[in-house]
Amino acid sequence: MGLTVAQAEIVNAPLGPILVTAGAGSGKTRVLTTRLIHLLQIGIPEQTIVALTFTNKAGNEMRERVEKMIGRPFNTFIGTFHSFCVRLLRKNSGRPNFSIYATADTNKVLKDIIKEQFKEVDTDLYKAAVEGLSRWKTTGMVEFTSNHDALVRIFNAYRDQLEKNNAYDFDDLLLETLKLLKTNTTVCEKLQNYFQYILVDEFQDTNETQYEIVSLLAQKHRNIMVVGDEDQCIYSWRGASVENINRFQKDFPNLKIYRLEENFRSSSNIVKLASSLVAKNNNRISKNLFSNLNDGLINFEDFYDDKQEALGIISHILETRRNGGTWSDSAILMRINALSRRFEEALRMYNIPYVVWGGFKFYERAEVKITLDYLRLLVNPDDEVSLFNVINFPKRGIGEACHTKIKTYAREHDMTSFQVVMEIDQHDLGITAKTKNAIQSFANIIRKLKELLKQGLVALANDLVDVTGLQTFYENDKDDSESRLENIYQLCGSIREYATQNPNADLSSYLQSVTLAGGENPDATDCVVISTIHSAKGLEFKNVYIVGMEDGLFPSYKSQYNDAVLEEERRLLYVAITRAMRNLNISYARARFLNGEISRTIPSSFLMELGYFGGYRERSFNW
Repeated sequence: MGLTVAQAEIVNAPLGPILVTAGAGSGKTRVLTTRLIHLLQIGIPEQTIVALTFTNKAGNEMRERVEKMIGRPFNTFIGTFHSFCVRLLRKNSGRPNFSIYATADTNKVLKDIIKEQFKEVDTDLYKAAVEGLSRWKTTGMVEFTSNHDALVRIFNAYRDQLEKNNAYDFDDLLLETLKLLKTNTTVCEKLQNYFQYILVDEFQDTNETQYEIVSLLAQKHRNIMVVGDEDQCIYSWRGASVENINRFQKDFPNLKIYRLEENFRSSSNIVKLASSLVAKNNNRISKNLFSNLNDGLINFEDFYDDKQEALGIISHILETRRNGGTWSDSAILMRINALSRRFEEALRMYNIPYVVWGGFKFYERAEVKITLDYLRLLVNPDDEVSLFNVINFPKRGIGEACHTKIKTYAREHDMTSFQVVMEIDQHDLGITAKTKNAIQSFANIIRKLKELLKQGLVALANDLVDVTGLQTFYENDKDDSESRLENIYQLCGSIREYATQNPNADLSSYLQSVTLAGGENPDATDCVVISTIHSAKGLEFKNVYIVGMEDGLFPSYKSQYNDAVLEEERRLLYVAITRAMRNLNISYARARFLNGEISRTIPSSFLMELGYFGGYRERSFNW
């Protein structure tokens, strides 16, 4: 299958715990897929194998490769940790119809709680709640500040609200799965017996909860292969821990360690440069990274200011285009996305197509989200967030005051808000006849949608826009109505496509698929990519431009007094460098407009670690 000796040794390794430390561009996806095929060939039942990834894209790519190699579909779970946990919870938690709250839903609940408890939304308190919620859920700790007591109240109310709404957020999917495994020994033993082999991709990105889940599930058969690269552990801010690799070696003392050291992506001198940098970190497994590809071009540049830097980089991109390259050959990578403005201005000035990864994705657009809320309400009537998102959209005269009356009446009469709405003619909420009629009209819409759903997903998709009133609303809306309506049509098309590809699937599984897909970058067409390094991880480009190499930006100012942070910053630069296949350009500006003012800068300390000691040349570009 075209494997190197090192790759073939891993693919054919005996069963048992295995740690594969795989350098950037070393073909780990090929190894994982071929290992999976090997497991099928030696008789491991395909339904007892689990392959866990960190993006849907990676999971889909792995499945497609295996199916192409074996020539048929197969029944192995390949997907993200969150998707896997959803499957386990729906089957084993006793709550099969729970909603999954994306970030925007979580933030809305927090905002509503703050408004209810404090009569208005304090911006600083809301920001602290958004930033601290995940830490509270995973550690039980609330940072002690002047807002400490208020945050505790908000977080407890948030937990209670999600339970009432029969909803989980993304953190819950992991935490509730781990809780299920730890507290329900019958379920845990059943799953341990069932799953005979576990594969984990990008193991360095696992957080403590994810580590404990796979470690628990692997206890019976102890057949687990984790593949990762501690040199690419760059997500500590969301819980990823390079210590999980050390922990894995302690928890599975009889494991075998394999190394993938040959880089098939980048030219030899780029690999040497990246290796020389990351070798300065202490917390890593020693590797002899190398490439047999011919040397490419490495260029260091400094500029007078960030405006000149942007024009200089664009001039390089134009040159590669004139020499026969495509726009999508080039990526501009930066430590923080706040640097993108200058580059966007320059690209627009030269009419160069580009995409900024990290902007609004399809499922985050307002008109798409409101349509999904209608669907979520059909699956989970207890979902108050979705209910009050759609009850007055399009506008029906059911305002916030009425929302409050519905919620209050429901609490006082031990009902759900949905029950009150659907039976509004039987209850006296102290509202006008006009408002009651509007609520009855909304209830009739929900009934029509439920009837359509009984006929199947396709029938629902065909009439969804008309029944909800969204078509009329957006046809009469002058604000970008055509594109907004087209987005809803695209959503309905995706429902039909999903139903065709998954004839036995229900609306719940469709909603699960689109909710868990949120946050990933779409494939770019022929355009220059502007991206943070975090967003570009796992990708490759012929020409990479790493910009903003200044102290305080890269490495971050947070690394000044913290060695662990400095090592992660160094790993982040290693990731950026190894995105380059042939040409690498690293630059900094001596002055930069940031945070509302122009400031003089200091070249990044990493530049000296890379062997660059300056050499400023005056450049002239027309702006």
